[in-house]
Amino acid sequence: MSLEGGAPLALARFLSTAGMLSCFGALAFRPLVADPVLQAADRARFPRPWRLLVAGSLLIGLTGGLCWLAIEIVGFTGAADLPEFLAALPVVLGQTRFGTVLSVRLGLLLAGGGAGLLGWSRIGTLLVGAAVITQAWHGHAMSIVGLPPFVPAAEILHLLAAGLWAGQIAPLALLIGIAPARAGDASWRFARAALPAAWLLAFTGPLQGMVLAGGIAGLLHMPYGWAVWAKTVLFLALLASAWHNRRHLVPGLARGGAPAGGRLRRALGLQILLVLLLLAAATILALLPPGLDQPS
Repeated sequence: MSLEGGAPLALARFLSTAGMLSCFGALAFRPLVADPVLQAADRARFPRPWRLLVAGSLLIGLTGGLCWLAIEIVGFTGAADLPEFLAALPVVLGQTRFGTVLSVRLGLLLAGGGAGLLGWSRIGTLLVGAAVITQAWHGHAMSIVGLPPFVPAAEILHLLAAGLWAGQIAPLALLIGIAPARAGDASWRFARAALPAAWLLAFTGPLQGMVLAGGIAGLLHMPYGWAVWAKTVLFLALLASAWHNRRHLVPGLARGGAPAGGRLRRALGLQILLVLLLLAAATILALLPPGLDQPS
């Protein structure tokens, strides 16, 4: 199983996507969860760790995107030195779909992350959400001619849902550590946004996987299909962890105090690990030829 562009491109795409989704989730978390929860608590204590998370995610997303751009420029043009690279840069950015989409995406990410750090979290959420949508144009759903229209639509919804669920896990863990007395309220507010996103992921993921893998035969006999299975197993593990938290840990917050909050934070740490593994699987899928295009 060989990946297009090899390990460097896979790592750049992984960092770019992970940073962008984390930034999107952190920005959405502020108006959806943090601000309402902290109205009755010490609101001044949350912005600093939240800003560090947004800034770190923004830095990772931009760095990954710029490395991705550099790798693709070398691949497109064969630039062997800095002058050749700089000469090829405006050509790739202005005359290829990849360059145009990536430049728009990085611009939206920078503008949205900057707006969020300045305190305009709702505007920042919208801008970074638009950046998340552009990610679909780097995937198979927008590249293969003749696919049913619901496949690109499912890809866009899948990306937004991933940010709204997975991207809010880390800020939730931060908030529980800062305001443990409000952990129950924070968890229930998080669940109201995360549950619909999880259902959307559960619907759009298999839908895309089945079509792009080329049906049952592709799922069973092609590397793309095997990667779909790996991603599905990881997603089910994440769902199981979320169900356990909601069923066993969140109800105990009201009576369990700090120990219950600590157990929930450790469980959220496990979920963050699963999310990173899921993103790695998704990156591999994006770099493998879909079974739909392969001879059976």
